Amino acid sequence: MRLVQARQAEFDSGKIPAALLRLSPEFAVRPKGSTTMTFTVRFSAFGAPVHIVPPAAVEQNAGSSFGIATGRCAS
Repeated sequence: MRLVQARQAEFDSGKIPAALLRLSPEFAVRPKGSTTMTFTVRFSAFGAPVHIVPPAAVEQNAGSSFGIATGRCAS
């Protein structure tokens, strides 16, 4: 099997921690509400091998998920 698709979804509840509001009150005027962003990458040109390095983890007040899909290669 080979990797044919990767998807990342990020969710932000829109809630701003009180400690952040005390340090940066300008965040209080930010639009309210939750946000979900989904990014999908589909691979189709299978030739030379590639090396993928994931970004460093960052601690934040949001959640994310990452999923992959595989497909069988035609012989």
